[in-house]
This record gives sequence, structure tokens and C-alpha cells, in this order.
Amino acid sequence: MKLQLLSKSGKFYNRIIVLIAVAALLLYAGYMALNYFRDPLSTILAVEVSVSEGRSVEGWVVREEQLLTSSSAITVPERSEGEKVGAGQVVAMGYSDADAQTRQDQIELLSAQLEQLTYATTVAAEAGDTTSLDDAVFQQLTAWAKLTASQSLSESVDVSTALKGLILRHGADDGALTVLNSQIAQLQSQLTALETQAVGDTTSINAPVSGYFSGDVDGYEQVLTPELLSTLSIAQLESLEPAAIDQNAFGRLITSSRWYYVAAVPTESLEELEAGDTVTVQFAISGSESLPMQVERLGDDENGRSLLVLSSESSLQSVTLLRRQQADIILRFHHGLRVPKEAIRTDESGNTGVYILETTSAQWKPVTLLYDDGDSYVVSLDKSVTDNLWPGDEIIVNAKELYDGKVVITS
Repeated sequence: MKLQLLSKSGKFYNRIIVLIAVAALLLYAGYMALNYFRDPLSTILAVEVSVSEGRSVEGWVVREEQLLTSSSAITVPERSEGEKVGAGQVVAMGYSDADAQTRQDQIELLSAQLEQLTYATTVAAEAGDTTSLDDAVFQQLTAWAKLTASQSLSESVDVSTALKGLILRHGADDGALTVLNSQIAQLQSQLTALETQAVGDTTSINAPVSGYFSGDVDGYEQVLTPELLSTLSIAQLESLEPAAIDQNAFGRLITSSRWYYVAAVPTESLEELEAGDTVTVQFAISGSESLPMQVERLGDDENGRSLLVLSSESSLQSVTLLRRQQADIILRFHHGLRVPKEAIRTDESGNTGVYILETTSAQWKPVTLLYDDGDSYVVSLDKSVTDNLWPGDEIIVNAKELYDGKVVITS
């Protein structure tokens, strides 16, 4: 009888213990749930990013330039914008009146036809049989494509003429060659008569030095020069006025391959730069194309701004028309991990870091802030070690009272 009472009593106590344990678990779960709804846990993956830090400025393109002038009533440039011209080469034609200009168009047309026919009957004839002619056509076509791609327009015109002559010779038999010779004589007679008439009213204008041609004249050619940049101040730059434009000017030659871009930039943005460093510049007119430029000079602070002088020997042909130009100057690049600002925390020792979710617990990861990107930071990424923050880590964003190893629950 006593054994039965003791057995019932033991079962009763066991049941009480189980109920207490279940109640404790329910209380703990309720507490955790209450904490979650009061302080919900949210996470975000650490993502590897590259961001640029820069300034949008309005500056000036500066080059060594020489004006081109003509005393003719009508002046027509013979070079395209940005084309390289050798010293002594024809850069434009001058005419006394419209009739002279029309005659010159006829002269150029007849000259091109005569050159093609002459090439077809003489030089191209040296190619011999059809196979040799095919090879010669292919070689000239390849040369023309290369010159066109490099914007060597004058040379490409010469090769184009030779190419047309080869094609003409390719389809001509002996009877056709006799006809071609007769046409050559007629063209030469017409051309000689026109050239005789042009002696008194048509003038070739030659480049005084070698350089890159531009058909634009703005009055800054002798006002804003590379020599001025070594001493120029922001106040002087902003007060520059163009000189009166010569009425006889029809263009300019850019006589140096090195060109410059100068702008006033907030001094604080230039603190980590030194002369000789390289920055990336994106001009508004060039769309998304970026251009590396060298830092030539960092001016003194002038009311929170300093003069920045950059230079380059690249892409000169694409900036011959530029003068005052909007540009984005990329001063530095930052590569690392993007972390929301609210996820950044400081431990008891004052170290900066974040907590990540490791299974069901919070784990501390130290970070170094590189760049403030607005709503987030870019933090350093060191792939040579394993105990720091890595791409794909689940960063805890807004939970409170975290510590290393604390058990947390997720939604």
C-alpha cells in the first residue's frame, strides 16, 4: 500500500517538473518573441563593390595653338576636325570669288579621274595576271581600312585612288586600255586649261608648322596658354576674357600633343593627391568615355578651393573643339564591401565592426571604414585572412543589445 502511494507521488512530482520546464520554455519563447517584435531582427548580405569618389566641375581645355589666317574672300578648309597636318601641307584653299571655288571643284574631280586612269594603265599594269591583281587589290584595301580607322584621312584618299585604279585595270582588256589612254589625253587637256585659269584667283594655304587642325576660333588661343598654368590663380582664371578674333582667321593648329584641363576644385577633395598622380576624367561631351589624366599642379587654397591642373597626351583629336567644358573628375576608387550605416557598431574597446548571423548566434566581425556612400559605408575587404567580414556574410542590421555569441532568432 505504501509503495503504491509512493509511486503515485513520484509520478505527480515528475509531472510537475515537466510542466515547470514546459512553462519555462514557453516563457523564454514568449520573451524572445516579445523582444523580436519590439526589436525585430533583420539582415542583409555583405556585397563586394567598387565605387568612385569624385567631383563634377566646370573647367577649361588648354593647348598650344597657332591661328591660321587667309586674306582670300572665300577660304575653304581642306582638313577635317582633329586631323594631323604636316608642316607645308595644304590646310585650306583660298578663292577670290565663287566662280574660282567652283572651278577648283572641277579641277579636283578631273585630277581624281586622271589619277585613277593613269594608275590603271601604268602602275597597276605591273601587277600582271589576274591573280597578282587580286593580291594587289587586297593589299590596297587592307591599307585603306587601317588608314581610315586611324583617321589618317589624307593618306586614305591616296590609297583609295590607287584602289579604284586597280579595280578599273582588273576589268580592262587590251582594247579597253586603248580607250583609257584616249580618255587620259582628253582629261589632261581639260585640266591644264582649268589650272591656267586658276593661277590668278586660287591660292593654296599651307600649314606653317605641323599640328592638329581645328576649324574653331574662340579668342582664347593666345590668352589661355600652357605657360600661364604654372602661375595661374582661380581669380585670374575666372576673370579671363577672350581676345578679339582676327577677321582673317579660319582655324587653328594645335601644335603640341600634350593638352591640359584646369578647374577650381574644393581643397578638401585634393588632400590625398600629389603632382604626378593619375586621376580619371569624364567629359560631358564624350558620354561615358573615361580618360586618365596626370596631375600637373595643385594650387594653393583660395577660400576653400584650389586650382587643379591635369594633362594628357591621349585623345587629343576628340577634344579639339572643347574649351570650357563640364567634367567629372574621379579622384580615387574604393573597393570593398557595402555595409548599411545602421549595422556599424563599436565594441567596448572602441573598435568598429558589425555582427553577422552565424547559424543562430551573433558573431563579431571587425571592419575598417573606407568611404561614406550616403546610406552605407564601403568597408575594407582583406581576402588573405578568414576572421573578417567576407562577401555573402549575413550582416545583422538593427537588433539591439548584441554581443559576440548571443543566440538570436530570425523571422
